Amino acid sequence: MSKLTKILIFILVVIFVAYLGVNVYGQYQSNIKYDKTAEEFEQENRKKGKTIDDLKADLADKENLINRQSKESMDKEERQIRETTEKFVRLLLEQKPKTNFTDKKDDMKPLITEKYFKSLFGGKSEARYNLYGDSEVENINVYMDEFKPENDKYTVFVEFEEKQTDIEDGNKEVKKQGSGKVTLERTKNKWFVSKFERFALDPTNS
Repeated sequence: MSKLTKILIFILVVIFVAYLGVNVYGQYQSNIKYDKTAEEFEQENRKKGKTIDDLKADLADKENLINRQSKESMDKEERQIRETTEKFVRLLLEQKPKTNFTDKKDDMKPLITEKYFKSLFGGKSEARYNLYGDSEVENINVYMDEFKPENDKYTVFVEFEEKQTDIEDGNKEVKKQGSGKVTLERTKNKWFVSKFERFALDPTNS
């Protein structure tokens, strides 16, 4: 075998080995790139899925708000606010002799938020409303600003007459004019009282 032939064979072997090396390295890089791309693809899909869910929720909220802006729906919600406020004020302030404020728990719970329920019936706070007489509430008037469906918190003002009979003082009867501010919050498509601040129109009212 001539020297030239040996050189040609050597060159061909080198080229073949180099070709194999390039192919193996290329396949390796391709696998890495594919794995990385698959992972990124999965992450992007998860993000897209979350974004779609967020968009659906946002769209549902907007559709709900649009539906609530109809006159019929607004009248219904305003009526619910007034009825809930009146029931709450009457239930909170009226008291019969020899009864305890805690007796009102079951009736009060559907009208108020969980947080306010704990505030009214937790610890010593419930003693503030225990009376030693007969207390009745009459002529409850609820005053509201223009109802806006986009708000999930609403404040109304109430005026009322209280008639209290002190059974420990010969059934002495006293009438007082009272008023207060009631805050309501909308949760799960329903309005609940979350706060009550009482103030007086009559100087003798406490």
